[in-house]
Amino acid sequence: MILKGLVIMVDVKTVLLNYKIGGNISIKKINSGRTSQVYQIISNEKTWILRTLRDETQGLLEFEITNHIREKAKGIVPRIICTKEGHPFVKAGSDLYQLQEYIPGQTPPRNKEVHSIIGKVTGQFHSAMESFESNRNQRDRFHLMELWEMAQEKWESLRKYSPDIVPNLQDMESKIDELAIVSEHQPHFIHGDLGTWNMLFDHEGIRIIDFGESRKGHFYFDLATAITSSIPEACDRRTQQQSVFDVLKGYETHREKIETDRLYTYIELWIYRGVLATLAYTNTAEQAVSHFVLLKQMENLLKK
Repeated sequence: MILKGLVIMVDVKTVLLNYKIGGNISIKKINSGRTSQVYQIISNEKTWILRTLRDETQGLLEFEITNHIREKAKGIVPRIICTKEGHPFVKAGSDLYQLQEYIPGQTPPRNKEVHSIIGKVTGQFHSAMESFESNRNQRDRFHLMELWEMAQEKWESLRKYSPDIVPNLQDMESKIDELAIVSEHQPHFIHGDLGTWNMLFDHEGIRIIDFGESRKGHFYFDLATAITSSIPEACDRRTQQQSVFDVLKGYETHREKIETDRLYTYIELWIYRGVLATLAYTNTAEQAVSHFVLLKQMENLLKK
């Protein structure tokens, strides 16, 4: 295991030779997910983040998007660093690496002061993206119909686990068909995974990070993700409803007035994807059911 770790570290140091980032470099691995490895790079000049990419399309699209946003809405996304030759990523064997500036901060807390900021920065981002165009696009890695094909055979077992909240197979099939049509409406490029886990909060505000799931879609999908991930859990309904109101009001400072019923449809789409992804990849019934609990909660907050 030690030898394997050393090999990885040597590869990263070799990658960093492609950048002008100073000397006395130290490397710390801070995350390893299913599709990306992330390293914190500290030099005598600055701190950086190095992450692996799935493919060149991701690297080029992220570079285009972040540059566009930095021109239209300054200060809400980190800068991607080009190599000495001006490339937005480095090829090292079969791997691709992207270097970006390090942004200090934490996941936004779920409190009143922050909800309005989440709404505002999401609105800023969408206002900037309205004029963004690219010949590139990424496929939705969690396409609803593909997830349903993977999870369908497990549905009856999930319903037996919690029959009071999990819809029957026929109703579920109807809902999937309905949401599949919704998901095909893709007027703009979106973040694709705009939960609070992809936001950094500090005294200067909120920055949006990790555009690895960016693709064509609808802005309400991003907004649905931002809202459902920021709602405080252990509090009364009135407090939760106020937090949703604060996010929406913040969003409307940069965007048009929200169509609540339409937004709820995208909340359904986001949550049903979560249910199916949980079944498809983890088969954890308790976690899958928790998504339905959240959906019922959002229905009570938005539609009553």
